[in-house]
Amino acid sequence: MKLDLYVTTSREDIENLILNEPFSKSIEEREEYSFYVFLKIYSGRTLVAELNGMVFDEDKIMNDGNDMTDVADMHYGDVYGAICTLMKSNIYKEELDIDLMYASPYSSYIERVYINPKYRNKGVGKYIFNQLYDIFLHCLNIHTRCFVICPKPQLPDDKKNWINATDEDGSKKKLMIDVIKKSGYKRIGKSEFYAINCMT
Repeated sequence: MKLDLYVTTSREDIENLILNEPFSKSIEEREEYSFYVFLKIYSGRTLVAELNGMVFDEDKIMNDGNDMTDVADMHYGDVYGAICTLMKSNIYKEELDIDLMYASPYSSYIERVYINPKYRNKGVGKYIFNQLYDIFLHCLNIHTRCFVICPKPQLPDDKKNWINATDEDGSKKKLMIDVIKKSGYKRIGKSEFYAINCMT
């Protein structure tokens, strides 16, 4: 199956560029330390899969005397809970691989993963989770220390908003958990979050 991958970020759009001030003055504080990432996979014009997330620049945050949880608190939804839970975990605290010791690390909260029903059970989700570190490295030029996710089946409605999918028996959530666990993600304690450290 031949597929096309597109990755975009919120960092590409600057809406308040002021020519008589330094570029950094045009960047919102939360965008200075973090940015949204949108990954879409197509087969021709058909959307096969979509992943949306929030990426945190750990070095920039630390060098400016901030904490990743403070930056996460500027965002809506489960971002703060995910990052707080991740940073307290042994998964985040694992010692970095010696070859990656001096790479500037980022961490990412995966907010949403959607696979078009026509392409489910074809290995698309497994491919995304197994290759996500390399996709981010190639497309964004970043080393991602950790990915954290809260498995929640969602789907787009007619207005292209995201809504929770009907999952009365929990089978869709169980399938998501099975896919991420097979890709090396581990549950963080008794929380609803799962994470992986890619730089150990």
